[in-house]
Amino acid sequence: MSTFLTTLDTDLNFWEEHPNFKSIREFKEFRRLDKSKDKGKSSRIMWAIALCKDRHIENTWRNEDDDDRLPLLAEDIIGDKDFDWDSIEDLMYIYEQRVLSKPERDLLQSENKMRERQKFIDKTEYTLDYLDDNGRPQKGTATQLDKMMVDSDKIYERHEKLKALYEKSEEDGHVFGGRTESASEQGLI
Repeated sequence: MSTFLTTLDTDLNFWEEHPNFKSIREFKEFRRLDKSKDKGKSSRIMWAIALCKDRHIENTWRNEDDDDRLPLLAEDIIGDKDFDWDSIEDLMYIYEQRVLSKPERDLLQSENKMRERQKFIDKTEYTLDYLDDNGRPQKGTATQLDKMMVDSDKIYERHEKLKALYEKSEEDGHVFGGRTESASEQGLI
């Protein structure tokens, strides 16, 4: 399994359940600066980051769109409905780069870009070529939007390939029942 996480039980203290995160300088510093009891505030924020970014098969938040997921995680996990996600943007990036596997990062990037692209298409009005007030020709959006719609199939096919690669990498390391793979199952002996 590619994830660092051994559990997704947010009632537990993140730092106690995943002490290996303290070996990453930025997370170690984030924890050190937390003055709350038992580092509870930073623990809740780390759970929110993990639930937001981790593609672990048992993460029930993994298929949620960020527009829906972030406000819910802020309220339900962090306990602050007005939480400023920009304040931990660097930690979220570090989580992606240092914790997620290459297939996970590729899939996450593909999903983010597909959502961004779809929002752009949805917000762009169809317009035809026209002449402006000075009689100069102006390009409309219809041709570009139509091309983007046609190209969507190619992009979706690429995304499906990335998803298959990720799922294969997960299957290679997934053990049912939540137990840890033995050394022989991991191919170490």
